[in-house]
Order: sequence, then structure tokens, then C-alpha cells
Amino acid sequence: MKTFLKILSLPFIFLIKIYQWIISPWLGPKCRYTPTCSHYAVEALRTLITVSIIEDDKNYREGLELLINNADGFQLEHSYSSAEKAMEHIVIHPPHIAIVDIKLPGKSGIELIADIKRTVPDILCMVCSFYDDDEFIFRALKNGACGYILKDSMPQEIIASLKELYDGGAPMSHYIARKVISTFQQKDEKNRLTEL
Repeated sequence: MKTFLKILSLPFIFLIKIYQWIISPWLGPKCRYTPTCSHYAVEALRTLITVSIIEDDKNYREGLELLINNADGFQLEHSYSSAEKAMEHIVIHPPHIAIVDIKLPGKSGIELIADIKRTVPDILCMVCSFYDDDEFIFRALKNGACGYILKDSMPQEIIASLKELYDGGAPMSHYIARKVISTFQQKDEKNRLTEL
């Protein structure tokens, strides 16, 4: 009986092998059948949050690459050391999220955010910088940044911020959020005083 079942299963195995060796290469690597893949694994691949990094500090950039590559649910799309290099590729291979440093060689991160939002408006931009000056914060937000965190954020805070951004939030380091609120409160107070 076992031999009979083996014989019956041969055509099925043969068809899978034909699919793997002949048909699958024409369809591309994402369509290849793998007997060990489950439906859930394929679904998980479809919902990975892709991230590109634009950071000129090599050590910090490599640290972010390592963090994203090892975080569940994330995939590093690409990493760039300048705004110019990023704009060449980001239009062709847009990520879900771009992590942008403010101070870059050549074009600034603030200018890059404006360019990204003009050409590929669906990309969510999050600033990750040492700079916490009001001018940088508000120019970045005005140009289209949806989040602003400081580089001294812990790795788990960076990942949580990326998830929050992808889910529709506007992540900010506590210090940055306090500055934004304080600025709006000061403007509101000035408006009330001029009305009197």
C-alpha cells in the first residue's frame, strides 16, 4: 500500500518540481513556490513596513540599518548618505517611511523632505536628528515631516515611532512635543492679548 501511495504522489511531486524549475523563474522570486512557506508567511511578507534611511553619519546610519533589519515587521529598502543620492532612487523604489537627518552634505534634510513630498507624497517622512531648535523643528514639519525624534532616542523608541507613524500617528520625542505645544500656547496667549 505504501508503495502504491508513493507512486500516486510522484506526479504531484513532479508537477511541483516543474513549477519550481521551469515556470517559477519566469514569474520572479516573489512568486516562487516553496513547500515550507505557509499562507501566513506570504501574508507577512506583504505587510512589511519598508524604510529608507538618509543619514550622513556612517556609524549612526549603520546602527539604524542594523536596528531595522532586525526588527519584526520591517524591511530596509535602502540607505543613503546624502539627499541627492536619495532622490535619485527614492522615486523609483519608494519606501513606506523615510528617516531623514536634518544636516546633510549638500541639500539639507528639510529641503529633501519638501522634494519627497512633492514627488512621492505617500512616503511618510520622520526626522531623526540631534537638532532641537524651533527653527529646524517647524521648518521640517511645515515641509511635510510627520514625525520628529532625537538621535538620543532608545532603539525601542525608534521602532515604536516608526510603527506609530505607519499607523497614522505623528511620533515626536517628548522634548520636541513639549516645544511644539509650548509654541502653540505662546501664540495663543499673544492672540488673546492682542484681542484685549
